[in-house]
Amino acid sequence: MNREAFARLADELLPATGDLPAPSSVGVSERWLDRALAARPDLAAPLERALAAGVSASELADADPEAFAALALLVPGAYYLHPRVRRLIGYPGQRPDPAADDESDHWLRDGLLDPVVARGEIWRKPGA
Repeated sequence: MNREAFARLADELLPATGDLPAPSSVGVSERWLDRALAARPDLAAPLERALAAGVSASELADADPEAFAALALLVPGAYYLHPRVRRLIGYPGQRPDPAADDESDHWLRDGLLDPVVARGEIWRKPGA
C-alpha cells in the first residue's frame, strides 16, 4: 500500500485549519489507516486503486468514483481515530451511557415509543 500517497491525498481532503493539524502530521497513513481498514476491510481494494492512480483527489473523483468514495470515507475515519485530533475537537470517544432506572417512564409517557413497543422484538444475526 502506498502510504505516502494516502498521506498526500488525506492532506488534500482535510487540510490543516486553525488548531486542527494536517492528517500527515499526525501519522494518519500508519496505524490509524490500519485501524480504519480493520473496521472496513471491504474498502481495501478501491483504496488501492485510489492510491495507485497517482492523481489528485478531485481528478480521482471524476476518474474512479468508487475509489474516491473509499478514500473519502477512510481519510476522516483514520484522522478522527487519532487521540490528539479527538482531544482537539472535544470528542472523548464512545463511552457507555447506561439508562437510569426510571428513564423509560420519561420516554414511554407521551407514546413516543408506542410504535416500537407494538412492533415487538426484532432480532437479526449481525451481518445478515
